[in-house]
Amino acid sequence: MLLRRPRALGLLVAACIGLAGCNDDGRTLEPTSATMPVTEVPATAPAEDGLGLRVTSPDVVDASVLDPVFTCDGVGRAPLLVFSGIPPAAAELAVAVVDLDANDFVHLVVAGLPSTTAQLDPMQLPDTAVVGRSDSDALGWDPPCPPPGDAAHRYEIRLYAMAEPIGLAPGLPGNEAIALIEAAAIDVARLGFTYAAAG
Repeated sequence: MLLRRPRALGLLVAACIGLAGCNDDGRTLEPTSATMPVTEVPATAPAEDGLGLRVTSPDVVDASVLDPVFTCDGVGRAPLLVFSGIPPAAAELAVAVVDLDANDFVHLVVAGLPSTTAQLDPMQLPDTAVVGRSDSDALGWDPPCPPPGDAAHRYEIRLYAMAEPIGLAPGLPGNEAIALIEAAAIDVARLGFTYAAAG
């Protein structure tokens, strides 16, 4: 009498044959999408503020016209400068203000600022500050004073970060001081404004 194998056993045998045998031959089958473990990907965390080194001012709106109070048409007061994003590697900060439309005429150059400096009034510098000369031979802030009749000049406030104190000599001509600062800078931030002489 012929015994009939149970249907389930027959299916198991067929499956083993289809998979090239049930014996272990050292090979493993790649998991299918149905058997692969599901890894939950966490939502991307909000990016940190990647703006880096920045110089801003409550007195200067970037790329806007400077209030005459900060120029030779007013009292010549210096705008307050605010620093942020200072790189951890910074050991010293420096600031320069130049007139881009007058061959980078220097209105201010100051180095020797601690890397912890959060804001600067160029007319009340800390004891550590080393001041260079403006292009009109002034020590410290030299307010913008473009020639009457000129189109608005473009000015740039620059904040530099240096990895090491550069030992700038006081009283250096502005462009020489800026060249030494730029050679040592590891980062620079800029804030621009424009101004034309009154009348």
